[in-house]
Amino acid sequence: MSLGLSEGYVEFRFDVGSGAAVIRSKNALELGRFHTVVLKRNSRFGSLSVDGLPAANGTSQGNFRGLDLIEPLHVGGVPDYAAIATASGLKSGFIGCLSRLEISGASVNLASDAINIVGVSDCPTCADKPCKNGGTCVEATTEYGFRCECPEGYSGRTCEGVGERCYPGACGPGGKCNNDPGPTGFTCSCPIGRTGVRCGTGIVIVEPAFSGTSFIAYQTMQNVQRQTRITMEFKLDSLTDGLLLFNGQRLAGSGDFISLAVKDGAVEFRFDSGSGPAIIRSSKNVSLDTWHTIKAERDLKDGSLSLDGLEATKGQSPGSTQGVNLRMPLHLGGMENFDDLPDRVGVNKGLFGCIASVEVNSISLDLVNAVLDSANIQDCGERTCDRAPCQNGATCIQMGDNYVCRCSPQFEGRHCETALNPCQVLTPCLNGGKCEQQGSDYRCMCPLGFKGKDCEEKVELADYTAAFDRDGYIELPNKIMGRGYWAEPEYIEFHFRTTMGNGVIFWQGVEEGSTGRNMDFISIAVSDGYLVFSYELGSGQANIQSEQRINDGEWHHVKTVRTGQNGELTVDEGRPIPGKSGGSLQSVNAKGSVYIGGMPDIVKHTGDKYQTGMVGCVYNLRLQNRPPINLLLDNIGGSNVLPCPAQPPPLQELP
Repeated sequence: MSLGLSEGYVEFRFDVGSGAAVIRSKNALELGRFHTVVLKRNSRFGSLSVDGLPAANGTSQGNFRGLDLIEPLHVGGVPDYAAIATASGLKSGFIGCLSRLEISGASVNLASDAINIVGVSDCPTCADKPCKNGGTCVEATTEYGFRCECPEGYSGRTCEGVGERCYPGACGPGGKCNNDPGPTGFTCSCPIGRTGVRCGTGIVIVEPAFSGTSFIAYQTMQNVQRQTRITMEFKLDSLTDGLLLFNGQRLAGSGDFISLAVKDGAVEFRFDSGSGPAIIRSSKNVSLDTWHTIKAERDLKDGSLSLDGLEATKGQSPGSTQGVNLRMPLHLGGMENFDDLPDRVGVNKGLFGCIASVEVNSISLDLVNAVLDSANIQDCGERTCDRAPCQNGATCIQMGDNYVCRCSPQFEGRHCETALNPCQVLTPCLNGGKCEQQGSDYRCMCPLGFKGKDCEEKVELADYTAAFDRDGYIELPNKIMGRGYWAEPEYIEFHFRTTMGNGVIFWQGVEEGSTGRNMDFISIAVSDGYLVFSYELGSGQANIQSEQRINDGEWHHVKTVRTGQNGELTVDEGRPIPGKSGGSLQSVNAKGSVYIGGMPDIVKHTGDKYQTGMVGCVYNLRLQNRPPINLLLDNIGGSNVLPCPAQPPPLQELP
């Protein structure tokens, strides 16, 4: 790779192994002044820009892409021009000055970083006395090779400007200095926690306040490609259009984005996955000096926006693209550079008002301590308890500029937003019941013989009949199926009644604690009101469905038989309905217990095939043409089993 001058033009050359790319500047250089040259190469493609003009581009020949360089970097010349590649186009050394060299963003000190220096002298950058108005010229590694130290009252690169200009430390630690053509000379953009003309005053921020030129930047939103849920609290000082939230994909306003903004008096939720923005407006307008709550959600192309708990407005993005790819920082209240905001957002100004809380996919954003960048943030200056930040019935206690939430015993967290495990706090389940947390509530899985919210009530169960209500089950030992040679028929028979459209009645599959996905099983369940006999032997699932819906609350008699891959389902002495599993495997390899009515962790246990147990009664269960099973004597476990409220049909003996 080489850079040199040819006939007054700058030439950038590189060869990745199949022929050199030669890229020449569009204009010849003007002698006697400094020029800035920027080179870029990516694989076979390269570009050359001189003094900020549009880049010239070029491509190397062939298919090779990588550039392997092992020799030292030479600047200004080489020891022996006969020893370098003729394709470089270099035949003699450079005559002139080099002021600054950066490689991949890292500055190179041309003196201290050198391993050998031959025939190099200081560049007389101050010989032409560039500094005006009594300024002192000092050689420096700047773009022009010098720096002017200006007397009081003058500023600029050559002290040509009247008035003060930016200088290191002018705006304090973290402040950004912006030269201003007006009489003040420059203005400061202060980081969060600092304020004043020169950012010299500390300020405590509880709830950020924005003033049109303010912004805060955070890490880009995570895990939002397919689904996004944003909750925000804000209050306006002005009804002018202003940005609430923006997260984009690329600089200069290109690529995907998600935004929230105040526009024409309402809140707008916009997102674009690459084929045009969805534009969803709140159903009511916002008002001044009032805390509002936004809930914005999207699922691929579909989105919704709710303001202050009102019914959500829905919308959809156009085109075929669905996922949102975000890489740039998340901005609240404004932008440092509004050129990075797409026109598709619909606003180009910052917010006048306060933002109190932001949640993304149920994760709270620390508005003060997670800041990456910011400018001109003030504190909202209100009693924070006035906006009722404490949740779940907690009490807000004002403490100066801050507040504390006093939580009820079932909750914790800064805003009492996290439910404690009531099973640990209350230990409510009696008589050996197992407690399971359900959000801020709990559920007791009662052993056989007990029922009630806390398993406090004793219940008499029958030997051959049991009732279930979604979460109940009886566990029978694996060996009760008594499987033998695969060619021997396998029989299941019972009576049942239900009014629900879905629920597992009979299941045998993997052992408890294992996942049933892609594993052998045999099941009988209600699906969309029909009875379905299913089994998987390892090479394709069989599903045999009744001809009529059976969730009518009446007793039904079901028989199933399976011999290898072939199965039959008979309901209420009707005609047998045949079915067959796929592939060639003949045996069901089910090592787990037999479950009636449901099972623990039904989604995991069935590999997401079923979501709930049955609602209803099972009676007179018989396996392999043996006598009815005594559900009380033969079980090895169970939970939340109830007596059947309906009188079962007479117990039938096998002939």
